Amino acid sequence: MRETDVSLVQQILVALYSERDFHAMIAIYRILSVLLIFATSLLIVRIGSIALQMTGLSPNVASFQSVSAFSGAGYTTEEAEQTVSTPGRRKTVKALIRLGSIGLVGALASLTLSFTKTNTNNTITLAYILGGSGLLVLAARSR
Repeated sequence: MRETDVSLVQQILVALYSERDFHAMIAIYRILSVLLIFATSLLIVRIGSIALQMTGLSPNVASFQSVSAFSGAGYTTEEAEQTVSTPGRRKTVKALIRLGSIGLVGALASLTLSFTKTNTNNTITLAYILGGSGLLVLAARSR
């Protein structure tokens, strides 16, 4: 889309909604993008954990190593050595490391956009992000 097209779309939306409603709607999309990235990250870690379990790691070790690889923490333990002892595990861990890097960049970009160029209260935006993140964590902890 060209910049003039975006400007035209914004003018139409502002005409349909009040200026305040328009900016609140934009803020909601930004908040939802942060929560979507967070939810996707949790899902990727869960899938990585299951993939590592399928290669023979215990559920506790697989879960920890999945989070470790996704976050890039890089623990060097006997468990970490077990994690990369087979080609299938190495491939899974490599994918988790790459996806973790991409997810971090996307989350930071969305979070930055959530707090800039809006006429909404940043405290409310932060409350929505923290509340939504808390609900996602609770949902992710359930089996």
